[in-house]
Amino acid sequence: MTKNFLIAGMAISWLLVIALPPACGQSNDLSVWDLHTERKHTPYVQYLHTGGKVVAFARYNYDASRTVGLCAGPKIGREFFSVVPEGCGYYGKSRGYGPEVLVFSETTRVSFVQQTQYFLGTAGARRFVYDFTDLRVKMGRHLSAGVYAQFLAERGEKSQTDVGPSARINIGKSYIFISPMASASRTMRGQKTFLIGLGYAW
Repeated sequence: MTKNFLIAGMAISWLLVIALPPACGQSNDLSVWDLHTERKHTPYVQYLHTGGKVVAFARYNYDASRTVGLCAGPKIGREFFSVVPEGCGYYGKSRGYGPEVLVFSETTRVSFVQQTQYFLGTAGARRFVYDFTDLRVKMGRHLSAGVYAQFLAERGEKSQTDVGPSARINIGKSYIFISPMASASRTMRGQKTFLIGLGYAW
């Protein structure tokens, strides 16, 4: 995690933390993640605002290396189940645009989150479809556990699917998320991926 990564990512996130909540209501999540494969570490920063009728999602180094992603769209539904169709723009080392759909479901026992995006790179940048699904059952006040899966299909490359258990530990407004995954793709079967996140929700 380089100095430039931290400066750029946190500057974007905190700018949105300051600017968005007064305009859209309260419900925010700021987090730092690391996706570790056998080949490399990929750290990234995310800020998600789900309050009010508009959802805003900003991230750095998530969609592509040294690239900022800014997404926004209307929230359709209620707290126990909502769908958010978003439009996204990407700027940095990779540039592009594309649609994205977020699905949220929250009950007293079950938590479900899904993201599906289509990244349309410009000027020769990558084009890909990415999806992740996180389904967890609440085991108590501070712990929930379940399954996490992600899928990536990129133009000119073989698709990849990773699946594994997931757990989230809540400590006040802070949380830790972990998911050790293994590839279910035929050509990469058994390849290990580990996702860990540290976040603050308010």
